[in-house]
Amino acid sequence: MWFGRIPDRANLFRHSVHPLAFRGKRFAPQKLFKLYDDKQTETEVIASVAWQKYLPTEQHIHGYGCRLAFKMNEKKRQQGTFKENSRHIYCGAYQLTAAAVRRLANMEGLDQIVAAEVTHLIEDGEIAHAELRFVFKAGNIDVEGTKTAIVDRLWNACSGPLRHICECDHDVASHPSEDLTHAPLGECTDGLGRCSRFWILARFHICSWFLNRVRE
Repeated sequence: MWFGRIPDRANLFRHSVHPLAFRGKRFAPQKLFKLYDDKQTETEVIASVAWQKYLPTEQHIHGYGCRLAFKMNEKKRQQGTFKENSRHIYCGAYQLTAAAVRRLANMEGLDQIVAAEVTHLIEDGEIAHAELRFVFKAGNIDVEGTKTAIVDRLWNACSGPLRHICECDHDVASHPSEDLTHAPLGECTDGLGRCSRFWILARFHICSWFLNRVRE
């Protein structure tokens, strides 16, 4: 379900899940963003993030991450491949802006990219889900090398982390959230005044109510 272009000033979050964003026991920034080839084209790759507009508090941000890991574990349970000692564990979130994503188009060293876009796209029932989409030049280019460069630039545009331990993971000794690395741009920023926060919370609850009514 498409809801259109996300404004440049919007804050986005990329949630870190163990072991996907780790190499062994160590957090690996180069694995934080996962780029997938668009099955319908040969020149586009996509990635998922969450839009702060629909995650107005830190509690909402972490709730999204906890649900993300839970769904991954449930899928493995249904497939009969789940193992308790290797379950997916949400660790925290990193912040970046939509503008930072769009600046990757035609950035020095990324000449193969002709467009970078951020779009609101509800997925798996998550109203905050958004999609990053990068369009490559047609022709013979180094796709894998360009993907690696995109992930590196995205990481360097990040702030954080906001660490978290989900209720279901309090039994985990040496929780992997402890290993999250400080992002290049320092701590996450909010920048919301009291009135702005009130409006965002009100809008969030109205939109959530409307989405639930549509599903009924």
